[in-house]
Amino acid sequence: MSAQRQFRGPRASDLFPVLAYAAAEGLFLLDDSSLAFGVLCEPLPAGDQGEADRLSVLLNQDWPKDTLLQVMLWASPDIEEPLARMRGLRIEHENALLREATVQRAEFLRKGTEAALGPGSDLRVRNLQVLVTVKLPIAAAVPAEAELDAAAELRVGAAQVLTTAGLRPEPLTADRYVRLLSTLLNWGEGAGWRDRIVPECDGGRLIREQLLDLDRALDVDAHGLTLGGCRVQTLSVKRFPDRLGFGLAARFLGDPLSGTRGVRHNLLVCLNLHFPDPEATRVQLTAQRQWAANRQPTGPWSNSCRRWPSASTASTSCSRPWTTATGP
Repeated sequence: MSAQRQFRGPRASDLFPVLAYAAAEGLFLLDDSSLAFGVLCEPLPAGDQGEADRLSVLLNQDWPKDTLLQVMLWASPDIEEPLARMRGLRIEHENALLREATVQRAEFLRKGTEAALGPGSDLRVRNLQVLVTVKLPIAAAVPAEAELDAAAELRVGAAQVLTTAGLRPEPLTADRYVRLLSTLLNWGEGAGWRDRIVPECDGGRLIREQLLDLDRALDVDAHGLTLGGCRVQTLSVKRFPDRLGFGLAARFLGDPLSGTRGVRHNLLVCLNLHFPDPEATRVQLTAQRQWAANRQPTGPWSNSCRRWPSASTASTSCSRPWTTATGP
């Protein structure tokens, strides 16, 4: 399980556990004696039971005890990389008017990440990404070779499952991780990630020290969290439905038929799964089942429950008939 963290002091880097990244194995080293890996995926436009069955293979892998698996849908304001590709395809075009139109279109889309695209509409430009991360506990602060090999094998297996499901996974590298967390934590026009197209991570520093800009702060109060000029609002499920179909969470973004409703701003939807010790869980569930089966009624009503007359004999076995009060 994750270690409990508290915000202390002027620097917020201690809130983030990621220390370093091993490119050969594709693994992150965390400060709570654990390894982690992740993949960036493209959201499925639609899905059926076949897609759900293929994704369920990911949950049935041989995960170690206390593994944490997190699936996130991030509607990001970071569209600098696709805009750069769009400009690069037209940079050598002979027509100056078309080049100027490309620049203006890029600026129009960039402004659409901060405000509605037009009057009478609340639609914004967002880059939808699916992030799947896995956290694996290890025996000590420094992983052994066998633990690195086992974690790398699990990473390859998880990527194969996601590829089969059609999510087109890409490995989450240190550069991608820093870029992703920078867009989550640094808001405003002067954010450092807006000036960089290619994600970069300084290999000579701890990864967790490269997430917040020097002029950005993380403020916590009694009512919530503030990231620079952005106020974070947290929504929790009040009541889960009796039945949940595959892909129903896409309605958080909007109605797929009418395009109405939904959260129009940037949002992060998280699903956290914990894998306990399967044998200990089986023993606990068996003990609870036996306790429920052997539970006998006790108290003054225990004998009455056994002697309570059936519906066919109630009128003759009761010594005092039931009456309805008609007045005081």
